[in-house]
Amino acid sequence: MSKLSDDSVYYLHKGGYDSGPFSLEKLQEMLEKQTIASNDFVWCEGMPDWKPLSDLISQHRTTSLMPRTPKSRKHHFTPNHGILNYPKVSYKPVLLLGIILLGVALYTASPFFAIYDLKRALESGDAGSLQERIDFPEIRQSLKEQMRASFMQGLAKDEESNALATGLALAFGPALIDGLIDSVVTPAGISNLIWNAKFPSPRKDGEPLKDTEPDQKSEQKHFNFSYAWFSGPTSFKVISKDKDLVLRFHLRDFKWKLFNIELPKA
Repeated sequence: MSKLSDDSVYYLHKGGYDSGPFSLEKLQEMLEKQTIASNDFVWCEGMPDWKPLSDLISQHRTTSLMPRTPKSRKHHFTPNHGILNYPKVSYKPVLLLGIILLGVALYTASPFFAIYDLKRALESGDAGSLQERIDFPEIRQSLKEQMRASFMQGLAKDEESNALATGLALAFGPALIDGLIDSVVTPAGISNLIWNAKFPSPRKDGEPLKDTEPDQKSEQKHFNFSYAWFSGPTSFKVISKDKDLVLRFHLRDFKWKLFNIELPKA
């Protein structure tokens, strides 16, 4: 095949994209190497529309091209002179997915950070930090209910108690339990409960509860957990290693707080 040549430059439309410019000689060379096909479309300034390369070669052998103003090329793209067009890639879905995954990861890790912060507050004995991380009203109410239920079960099992003793216990027992819980559910009392799975003894004459002693802290086995995971979208359950205590956290105002301590079963 003899080489064709003229002074015009052509743009090639192949696979939905435009490329070029190419000389007619270069197009013929690409055609011979089979990197393009004879039915691929080409266009140059002065041509009315895109046409197959085979038509251009055939026409070039018989007549010269007459410059005319190009018309609309319908479904083809306008040539971008000197620049190859590549498909546009949208990174928005990937970015959105990354943000969602990051949010899920932070949400999943957040209660573990809260447990770590609570442990540090317990170790330091910082009452202010404990107030921020413990919902004391909720814990008082929960512990009162647990103690009352345990008290009633004890009365039901006590076959030796007479009716008078049972009546007095029913009359004054709940009030005594409420007073006991109110006196011991303090930062120091909750710290002792978590470390040792038991309440400290209440002091007389309004004497405050003492902080956990150093020798007691050396036996802090109840802050090593065998289970810690979500029990709901905004609740988290922790079981101590020896299964003496169950700590429950809830999420309020984007902050995890300890709101319930389940006492060991008698």
